[in-house]
Amino acid sequence: MLFRDALGNFGLIGDRCPHRRASLLFGMPDGDGLRCAYHGWRFDRAGQCTDMPGEPPRAAEKRRVSITSYPVEELGGLIFAYLGPGPTPRLPRWELLAESGLPRDIVTIDVPCNWLQIMENSIDRLHFEWLHIRFHNFALAQSGQEPRADPSREIASHRLADTYEETEYGFAKRTSFRRPDGLERSAILPFVFPTGGQTGLPRAPCLQLRTPIDDDNTRQYFYTLYDLEIEMKARLRSQLGDEILDGKHVQHLQIPPPPFGEPNYSLLLSNVYQDVSIVTSQGRIHDRTQEQPGSSDKGVMLYRSLLRRELAKLSDGKDPINVFRGPFPNDRIELPRRSKDGVSSLYPRAAGRPSGNVQLWSPFLSQIERLGIDLNEVLFGAG
Repeated sequence: MLFRDALGNFGLIGDRCPHRRASLLFGMPDGDGLRCAYHGWRFDRAGQCTDMPGEPPRAAEKRRVSITSYPVEELGGLIFAYLGPGPTPRLPRWELLAESGLPRDIVTIDVPCNWLQIMENSIDRLHFEWLHIRFHNFALAQSGQEPRADPSREIASHRLADTYEETEYGFAKRTSFRRPDGLERSAILPFVFPTGGQTGLPRAPCLQLRTPIDDDNTRQYFYTLYDLEIEMKARLRSQLGDEILDGKHVQHLQIPPPPFGEPNYSLLLSNVYQDVSIVTSQGRIHDRTQEQPGSSDKGVMLYRSLLRRELAKLSDGKDPINVFRGPFPNDRIELPRRSKDGVSSLYPRAAGRPSGNVQLWSPFLSQIERLGIDLNEVLFGAG
């Protein structure tokens, strides 16, 4: 049970009072702990019972009643819990989470399948061109909208090559492409082992985190930072206020997963729903013994080998990568971002937003839209 005590500190303890097994969902913050609503037993953030109304004095100390507890820490508007063996490692301060002074929002979706399917999908190279462009074109036609003229030609004119390379924090996909002006550029998409990755637009980088709920369900977080130009931020200051524009108030929206059954093509115009629909179509837990991977799956194969290697470290009593014990050399861990000089996105737009990005549901961009401001200025800059 995650709670905030009356002093403002977060705690994470078992969800039932050991007295009569009542749910602590109804718990009341009291001092530095949480008090059960049923009979008033109070537990501190370490799970120790500190008060037993109706019991003899010092009964809590004598009986040493406690419930499971876990260390928690807030960073960037998210609460992180450590559920592993001690000692507790340091919370990684990924750059987007540690950044200050910029607006941000969080969109989450609960996906009814194993977390590994979602992670492998994010790494998969070929699905971008098929699921997010060609299938998107098909979904446009099926939903009665005008399909794009020639997506195959558009893909061929932009993409040159994809390569994968292991990095300090996992691995990265490097995509070479040709800009409309004919110049060749490359963009790096970093993957944070074991369940993260950084995507998004140059002015709206997005950290994706995938947290298992259980073996069959996963919660996916899209944490987006909005790197506003100085002029735009000043323009919005009087209308949105400091709390939002300086990132002190982080807005959150939970979106429902797409329904099972026959495809709803109007929903499948979003690449988030395209991804979720495809990975859940593999089943709750994808049977990898029945698949036949090809040469285009080299990124997925690299990730699987990395998983096996890091799991072997655990068996030997060693820490896998991204477990930090000592102090950080800086106050943040930087990951490569797409440059602002213009990665030409292949994603089509819908309702003024990139339909291939989670910003389609962004609480922050919804506020901007209501103010009548062109989202292109926010997402791509005045130029």
